[in-house]
Amino acid sequence: MKRLTKLLAATVVYSCAQSASATIIADNYIGADDHNWGDRIGNHTTSGGGYTFEIHNMEVDLVGTMLSVQINTNYAGHAGLWGTGYGDLFLSNSWNPAGSELNNYLIDDNTNGTTWTYGFSLDGNRYDANNMGGTGTLYKFTTANSSSDNANNAVLSDAVTSSTFRNGQEVIVRRDSGDAVSNGSWSISNDDADDYIVFNIDLANTGLLTGDEIALHWGMTCGNDTIEGAYAVPEPGILALLGLGAGILGFTSRRRNS
Repeated sequence: MKRLTKLLAATVVYSCAQSASATIIADNYIGADDHNWGDRIGNHTTSGGGYTFEIHNMEVDLVGTMLSVQINTNYAGHAGLWGTGYGDLFLSNSWNPAGSELNNYLIDDNTNGTTWTYGFSLDGNRYDANNMGGTGTLYKFTTANSSSDNANNAVLSDAVTSSTFRNGQEVIVRRDSGDAVSNGSWSISNDDADDYIVFNIDLANTGLLTGDEIALHWGMTCGNDTIEGAYAVPEPGILALLGLGAGILGFTSRRRNS
């Protein structure tokens, strides 16, 4: 029994250590209609010297059913600039971008590639630089059979701003196109050295945990930079073993104290 307890304890410690280390998804996605700017459109800089519309990467972690997505971007704290705002987070069970990683998915937009099946919609004023976060709602889109449905489920970058933007990118959830299935929160950090927007969403009442991966898409409303990628969902067996280990450790602890 002692040997089994030690083995399970090691498993729990190792598994917890693994879950504490988020998957980092690099910003290798450019997307269609970049107007020859490349990854980032616009040369406006922040007080710290970085390009305002730059997205660096995305950190994704899953603990139980709670999904955490941190978008590391200079744009955090700069909503309202030229009529732009924080975009919503789009999700699906499978990432199928149009094009290839070699050309940074330069042909990908709302008409091809991934069909987004869920969208996390921000509450509050997304265009207010002083808004440092709040709550949000996760919607499951009623009709999401192909990428052609993306335009019905999302407001596109084309419709949001008249300034320079990357066309055809999903930026805001159309709430009337889906059913609310879960709640979550979002927050902003903008101290120049550590700028990000982070989303925390409970996926318990969704189908997003049933597949091998979770696809993600985010960009500010103008689409001046957009990031996409996929997070590998941990094997159910590993999660079950973690739960079993924690249970046995708890049982062993209770026996020692009785």
